Amino acid sequence: MKIQMSYGAHRIKAERKGKTVSKFVNVSNSSNSRVGLWLYDKFDWDPYVVSLQYGACSKHKMINAIVDYYFSRRYYDFSVGGELGMLNSFYGKKLYAMVRGSFHYEFIDNLDTYAGWRIGLVGKSFNIGVGFGGRYYISDILGVNTEFVLGRFSNISIGLSVKLGEF
Repeated sequence: MKIQMSYGAHRIKAERKGKTVSKFVNVSNSSNSRVGLWLYDKFDWDPYVVSLQYGACSKHKMINAIVDYYFSRRYYDFSVGGELGMLNSFYGKKLYAMVRGSFHYEFIDNLDTYAGWRIGLVGKSFNIGVGFGGRYYISDILGVNTEFVLGRFSNISIGLSVKLGEF
């Protein structure tokens, strides 16, 4: 939030999800000051996002469902979750299941960028992968996501996400 304030001492207060934090600031004529008010003094868990994605790269095609649970600390968050899908590639059609985790940062309002890892089974084969991507929320609960995954399969996928914690 960007505001203009008169010179002198001010008390700033923020409230969110029943939590309150406040801080005194002194505004002088020499500054464009930034003040951080963190509403999380411990980790907060949210059953946050369910995604349905379709991805393709070369001969790899996949469709998957992802459930992520987020925990937040200050201006960033982490997620842990799972992924279940079907992969169709030169390896043939295989069901896969992954455990995933990622680090998130919101650079622009409603734009969640993330980098993460996944580990699990593709058919009967063990797989470790890394990925990165982003979600842009076009409303408070609905978002469009894209993701690039590198591992046993490489793909770029696009999907829809719903913030379960908002219902």
